[in-house]
Amino acid sequence: MNRWTGIAAACAAALMVAGGLAVQREAVIAASVERLERQAAALRAEVRPPRRTLRIDKDASPRTLLADALFLARQGGDARDPHRRAELLAADEAVGAVIARRPQWGEAWVVRSLVRTELGGANDPQATAALEKSYALAPFLRDAAEWRISRAFAAWSYLDPYARQRVINEAVIYAQLNGAARIRTFELARGTAAYVPLSVAWHARTQR
Repeated sequence: MNRWTGIAAACAAALMVAGGLAVQREAVIAASVERLERQAAALRAEVRPPRRTLRIDKDASPRTLLADALFLARQGGDARDPHRRAELLAADEAVGAVIARRPQWGEAWVVRSLVRTELGGANDPQATAALEKSYALAPFLRDAAEWRISRAFAAWSYLDPYARQRVINEAVIYAQLNGAARIRTFELARGTAAYVPLSVAWHARTQR
């Protein structure tokens, strides 16, 4: 991002420009993150926040793009509605741009899985592939664990053995955080094919 010149007299000006751009970019990131946090707070309070039209800036930083994509994905609505579908396609394109620049970023693959799930449903192959990729790159993501576990348990039969093992590992670690996390983890597993392997792994871990 910083551009240096070979002319001593221009160095100060170059640093000021670079610094200004860095501050500006951080301000954009902060605004996107703040908007996302307000949305999350409303959703936690079970209050549907007002819908917002958000234009994706393809030249924005990966952090801004990911925050904006997640914001759009979480606005909710029927993917068959043309406006909602356009919104989700914009979010998917934004995540794709992030992954192209940071292919090893596990959180980006989580958001890709969420967006693809909203677009194509729980059994969407691209959603499952993105979920598996997120586990390959980031075995445990505390903030995303509940969503990942829920999604993985529901798509258990579509996951490869490697991803299944990582799901169980994350579920056990998450369940150990506190009583509420344990109850929630087993609630999510109950009625799915993941319940037995989760129970076995939980028993083995807690009996050590």
